Amino acid sequence: MSLLTSGRALYRLELSKASFVTRINRFVCEVERGGVRFLLHLTNTGRLKDLLTDGAEILYRPGSRGKTKGVLVGVVLGGFAAIIDTREQSRAFEAAFSQGLVPWLSKFNSFKREVIFEKYKIDYEFVGDGESAFVELKSAVFLREDGAAMYPDTVSTRGRSHIEALARAVETRPSYVVFVSAHPEARFFTPCDEADPLIRQLLKLAVDKGVVVKAVKAALNLDGWVVWMNSELPVLLD
Repeated sequence: MSLLTSGRALYRLELSKASFVTRINRFVCEVERGGVRFLLHLTNTGRLKDLLTDGAEILYRPGSRGKTKGVLVGVVLGGFAAIIDTREQSRAFEAAFSQGLVPWLSKFNSFKREVIFEKYKIDYEFVGDGESAFVELKSAVFLREDGAAMYPDTVSTRGRSHIEALARAVETRPSYVVFVSAHPEARFFTPCDEADPLIRQLLKLAVDKGVVVKAVKAALNLDGWVVWMNSELPVLLD
């Protein structure tokens, strides 16, 4: 893979461009291309109001499925695009791990997806040399004016529950909460107190118990390459 000036190219997607019109519901939005309006699927259930604005240029992966004509993958911001597709954020994280770009997971050699701890579904269990670790990914694509990539952008009871579960899980194995700052202008990560004032408190309590909080950065260039930009984006919890 080529080494770009802004990071490492992981893989390339075949994407098309359109203009954002409106959000129909949590999972569907309307866009326009060549004067024709159609629906796209959204995998990210966050509010995304800073990105999904009227007329915003978007990148989508074509493919008819029911009423939708594809999946909205990114929102163009200058020479790069923010990745709002949570499935693509996860795929980028997996590819970066497989290519040895995540040094703090280097002692593991494989992973299982969607493992159960108590009654909760955790994104990954990384395994290697007789030990394992839980890893939960969270999308942090909401950007503050100072370059802070933040999570969440609305109250997240699911996010709270996951953090609390990992604070218990860490008693038996290493546990990580990883925020995917999939915005090309992200400079650091911090929880969004305005959206959910409990998340920061819960993260600090989890860290006190041994949970590791990490933030990584990825973005999409306009040729469709998913680019890994940083495996150690600064995390500010205080």
